[in-house]
Amino acid sequence: MAIDQVLLESVADGQPAVLRFYQWAEPSLSLGYFQRVSERSAHEPSQPCKLVRRVTGGGALVHDYELTYSLSLPTLGRTAAALQDLYTVVHRCFAAALQQFGVAPVMSAIAAKTQGADYFLCFQRRTEVDLVLAGYKILGSAQRRTKTAVLQHGGLLLRSSSYAPELPGVLELSGVEVPLPALLPVVIAELTREVDELSAWERSEVATAELERSAWWEQERFASPHWLTRRT
Repeated sequence: MAIDQVLLESVADGQPAVLRFYQWAEPSLSLGYFQRVSERSAHEPSQPCKLVRRVTGGGALVHDYELTYSLSLPTLGRTAAALQDLYTVVHRCFAAALQQFGVAPVMSAIAAKTQGADYFLCFQRRTEVDLVLAGYKILGSAQRRTKTAVLQHGGLLLRSSSYAPELPGVLELSGVEVPLPALLPVVIAELTREVDELSAWERSEVATAELERSAWWEQERFASPHWLTRRT
């Protein structure tokens, strides 16, 4: 979460767009920006998970057998409608990539207000552009916007977790165990065709200065009890 914040800052300051993929070192639960900590008590399976709060809205995410992506882009020249359409663009790219492995998700086309917007878990909620497989959501995203940049991040549910057993993943829904080392280059190829700022991408690691800045954000925000309990 802290690294995503730093990458958003970097792009806001004029640095190139950044596409990042990662997984979590241990099963964790991230609350949406507006969720109350007290809501967590209603979901027993995820109680053992470590807890963090995102800067983006939406429902809680169990990060276990899941791929997280983040995309930081400049907003210059993008209208509000174009920023909203970024959800569609990214999800379409993931869908096209998954199809190459025999998995065929579709856009939900069902609004959240008719699909339990108040559910605790993100994957029990629904927006019109979420990716759905066999009737279950497998990919959702959220945004954080500043005056000059946008962070969009989301999760692809690869398989079910014991910390959220009510949510089947790609493996349970399709019988396909998608290999991440093979999937990621395909997703990248799709995104570089769709997002102009990524057309001349190059692979890199998080820079030392970015790691140092993220350590500051971790201490000041994401590991802070005040941040976590800002909504009780």
